Amino acid sequence: MSRWRTPDVVFDSYAEIDLGGRLVQLHHFGPGNGPGDTVVYVPDTRTAWTGNFLCHAGTAHMLLQGGPEPYLASLRRMREALPELDTIVPGHGPMGDGPAAIDALVGYLEG
Repeated sequence: MSRWRTPDVVFDSYAEIDLGGRLVQLHHFGPGNGPGDTVVYVPDTRTAWTGNFLCHAGTAHMLLQGGPEPYLASLRRMREALPELDTIVPGHGPMGDGPAAIDALVGYLEG
């Protein structure tokens, strides 16, 4: 009989993992496209894997489960926490410029 395995490590908003000399950061900035979006950031490459939280600028935006105000606050926290961000790898579509993607989605949600 198999048993359900619980996680060894959990986090609320931030965690760091050392993968043998490569630091990886896990960020939960708050609700975005869904309530549990986690962004994986590798500081030495200045790259973030964003899943459905953020697509590159020019991609049609989706707001499936969250509201625009909480999403805006989460994007602002991302911008503040990752000032060195260069590239995003979204869950859908091509990689893109991270700051431009944040600015495009903030502009869309504010409009």
